[in-house]
Order: sequence, then C-alpha cells, then structure tokens
Amino acid sequence: SAASAGASANAGAPRTLSPTATGVTPASGAPSGPKQVTPIARKIAKDLGVDVERVAGTGPGGRVTEEDVRKAASQGVPAAAASTMAPAAPSAIPVQEIIRMVGMRATIARRMTESAQAPQVTLNTHADVTAAMELMEKLVSGWRQHRLRPQYQDLVLAAVTRGLKDHPRANAHLAGNEVRVFAKINLGVAMAVPDGLLVPVIHDAGTKTLLQLAEAVRDLAQRSKANSLGIADLTGATFTITNLGAYDVESFNPLLDPPQVGILGLGRVEQRPAVVDGEIRVRSIGHLSLTFDHRAWDGAPAGDFLKSVARYLKEPGWMAP
Repeated sequence: SAASAGASANAGAPRTLSPTATGVTPASGAPSGPKQVTPIARKIAKDLGVDVERVAGTGPGGRVTEEDVRKAASQGVPAAAASTMAPAAPSAIPVQEIIRMVGMRATIARRMTESAQAPQVTLNTHADVTAAMELMEKLVSGWRQHRLRPQYQDLVLAAVTRGLKDHPRANAHLAGNEVRVFAKINLGVAMAVPDGLLVPVIHDAGTKTLLQLAEAVRDLAQRSKANSLGIADLTGATFTITNLGAYDVESFNPLLDPPQVGILGLGRVEQRPAVVDGEIRVRSIGHLSLTFDHRAWDGAPAGDFLKSVARYLKEPGWMAP
C-alpha cells in the first residue's frame, strides 16, 4: 500500500448526516455559554478530528463525554475549522476548480499543521536488500496457499517491528513533558484513498510473524478501499510507516503524526553496482527516510534505530518461518 508521507486522517469520507441520528448539536440550536467537555473527551476529539461544539453531551448537565465523542466520530461528525489563513486575494487567472478543505481533507490539513510545529529531523540512508528480495521470491510458493504474494513492504514491517523492540524509545508518544514508551507495538501504515490519506493500525505488531503482518496490512488496505474501517482501526499507532516506493521516489521527508515521535518513509528499491568482497556486483538497494521529534529523541539513537532496520533488511534470515 503506497501513500504519501504525512499525518493521518482519522476520519472517513464526509457523509450527509441527520443531527438527531448522530448526536450532533445543530449550530443554530447550540446552547449559550461554553460547552462542558471532559478533559479526556476534548483530547479524543482533537485526535479524531471531531468538533466538540457539534456533539451533544449525554453526561451530567449535558457534558460531552469520551463515549459521546467516539460515537460522533464513528458517525462522521465533521472536524472543527482550524485554518487561520486569510482568503486569497482575487486573481485574474481563471480558476478551473475550487476544492473546499472539509471532511477528510480538513482533518489532514489540521494534522499536518500540528506536525509542522514539532522540531523534526529527517535521516536518510540506504540498505542492501538483495537478500530480502531473494527471500521474497522464496516465499512465493509457500504463501500461495494463503492467497498472498510477498511484498517488500511486508519485510520492512517486520524489520521495523524488530528495530522497535531493540530501540523502545522510538515506540513512544510525546505528551507534554513526558515521553511515554509503550510495551506494545502498534504500527500505523499510511494508505492513499480517494482525495486523502488514512493511517490504519496493525495492533500488537510485535507479536505477529511476517505472514501475519502481511495478512493484517492487506486486510486494512481492503477495508480502507471499502470505507469500512472503524475508529479502533485508525487510532492507537505508536510508530508509522509511509511508502512512496511505488511512485519511484528515492527519499523524502515524511511528516510526523503527533504524538508519535517517529515515522519511517520507504523509497524505491533499485539495482545499483556496489563493491562486495572487493568485487563490483549488482545489488538491490532500498532507500529509508526516518523523521523523528527532536524533543523526545536525539540524532545518535535515532540513527542507531535506522541502522538496525537497514541491517535487519540486509540480513533477513531471521524472518524465514
């Protein structure tokens, strides 16, 4: 699944909804004074891109609870308007189309703006993935019974998972002045969808085999195309992978998906001449781009994590069943 780098859109395609059916408070009938919202509900609303002013509360005194927000998100309540940009001045250039920043597109814009506020650093490297490509070919016959064909991204998912086990500080969220390192690895995988981007999550990836990771990511890809992902499928990522290799991109600067502290971008795999044991040989070279939040992580440990991922791809024998 190839997708552009960046922040997740934790909202489905916009739909026409009945306020009474969704628990949305109509704008014209909104109560006067500030809406009462629990702190956790406000945080969840921000993460899911829900405008709490449009959510009807079921708590004491009409207070908006976490359950209210999650229900509204699952039913497509639009995000709060977050843009502070002034309208563009009139232009003499003919306009072919105007695309309103609403729904998923508005959520992506807001998340990318939040991401840009973090002090981000991107490290680029390449890995000799010749052995990994050979392993893919060897797995073809064995995976046929599962109706799967191995892909390079499957191997990267496994390598990243093992790298996160070695470097747990990468498997974390930055919350205020705390870096929260997680015991479970939940991999977000960016996927392009019409007019947007989704980042569904492989939960508990650290317990899965290479085949199970491949099955999980294909299931998420199929359900993203069918617009059948639930809120649980789109939340809880502890680290994200985004893949532009199919677009012949070599390296790029993937944007963080806050509060995560790292995201790995996959570039193309190409054949290049390389010196191996004193001889020039043709090798398969994969490109990797790691962006990390410098508030939570420093260059040396981030580089060490990236080096580990490259090494696990170069020597993939541990992935074989």
